[in-house]
Amino acid sequence: MDGRRSGSRADQRDPHLVGQVAALLFEVVDRSRRVYGEAVVDEGLTELQWLVLRRLRDESEAPPIGHLVDWLNTEPPTVTALVDRLQARGLVDRRPDPRDRRLRRIHLTDAARDVLAKIDAKASAQSPCRVLGADELATLRDILARMLDRDADQ
Repeated sequence: MDGRRSGSRADQRDPHLVGQVAALLFEVVDRSRRVYGEAVVDEGLTELQWLVLRRLRDESEAPPIGHLVDWLNTEPPTVTALVDRLQARGLVDRRPDPRDRRLRRIHLTDAARDVLAKIDAKASAQSPCRVLGADELATLRDILARMLDRDADQ
């Protein structure tokens, strides 16, 4: 038994359609990486640094470094070095957790918000998403987030 319920959406997928969607996603990702990659480099960041800053901006609460380790699926020293470089540039701060002083939470600075706004402004004009309206973008974001939800099919 594979854990899927009979009659679920997963049982009704057309493999050809899934392949078409996957191919289109590859193309959209490739174009997005080129467009955003140029804007990210222009601001002196690596793609990984940009992704971490975006993640921090989108979180409802500043995460401890351990959450970034889990999200990036890498070793703690790697993430610590990444956060050190961002902190040296004034893009993040480490602050004690108000509920647990042993934890240090990673906070985005105003300088990082400014850099992210510049990247978004520069890249969004060339992004494949530029053809979508605000409602379509929100719907696409929600669909992609659901697709990445690791627990969605269990």
